[in-house]
Amino acid sequence: MSKIQAVQPRPRLQTNMADERMAIRRRQVRASLRFYLCRLRAVKTTPLYPSLQPEVQRRSCLIKSDTRRLDVTELIVDFRRCREVHTPITINGAAVERVSSFRFLGVHLVEDLTWSVHTNKTVKKAQQRLFFLRRLKRFGMSPRILRTFYHCAIESILTGCITTWYGNSTAYNRKALQRVVQCSEQIIGGELPSLQDIYRKRCLRKAGRIIKDSSHPSHKLFRLLPSGRRFCSIRSRTSRLRDSFFHQAIRLLNTS
Repeated sequence: MSKIQAVQPRPRLQTNMADERMAIRRRQVRASLRFYLCRLRAVKTTPLYPSLQPEVQRRSCLIKSDTRRLDVTELIVDFRRCREVHTPITINGAAVERVSSFRFLGVHLVEDLTWSVHTNKTVKKAQQRLFFLRRLKRFGMSPRILRTFYHCAIESILTGCITTWYGNSTAYNRKALQRVVQCSEQIIGGELPSLQDIYRKRCLRKAGRIIKDSSHPSHKLFRLLPSGRRFCSIRSRTSRLRDSFFHQAIRLLNTS
């Protein structure tokens, strides 16, 4: 008769506290540098640069202590009529390279705040995914699987941060984006939600979250009128500001 041996529980792994603290510190430094590595400097007043230089120098010292390399570019957004020559920021004695556009969290930012570069990159990347959708169609996959692949691989690219850039995009760029959706509809053989509907839905959803969260920095922008039915509109002089997220969201909330 075979003896039944009790299974001893495995001892828990003893984590090294020093390594854990170092990992936490690196994550904190990486999170704090996420903004400074791709620094968008919206120039409104001249004293912005002197206050920014010591902070950049301090961040570069933190990176050097962790044996990292600080690779940073600079984008200047200046819409003033009388533009001035901006003193470049230096890191370890080397001037930071000034660029006309850079990619930040999946969105291509340009110094004139237009979105043609971003939409062109997005359309090009989405068209590459259409090849795989056609292959799945050729393999005889059902429309349900094709639709799931579209939502995961193509629509997610077209609608990435859509509340940020879609409102200020041109009609030409919107047609190029919608053309990808129409091509996907022909492959799948069914109707798909348009980008305009997705943009409207996400603006309302994001605005609803901001309204419910009283600690949100933009919560005060959504103020109800004395009637309690409509929100107070925000004044704007330029079409760039009028087509931004907050103005669009307030208009959608008042018309829905």
